[in-house]
Amino acid sequence: MKRSLVTVVILLAIFISGCNTTPAPQQGPPGQQGAQGQSGQQGQQGDQGQSRQQGQQGPGAQCPAGQNRYTDPATGDSRCASPK
Repeated sequence: MKRSLVTVVILLAIFISGCNTTPAPQQGPPGQQGAQGQSGQQGQQGDQGQSRQQGQQGPGAQCPAGQNRYTDPATGDSRCASPK
């Protein structure tokens, strides 16, 4: 009985070690490079922007930075002027 048990253990060990020693398959050469894709279509032209609106004029208009509102006493006209 001991002899057959030892034989079974040895055969089982050989069988298990034989299953683990199979070599991995070798990798083949790389394949050919694929064809180049087509170029994309040209995009559409964008919409034209709106024209710039002109600022307010007259007595209610604001002056640009660094200028003050000045009213000419002779004519009553109001305009922006740089401080002196």
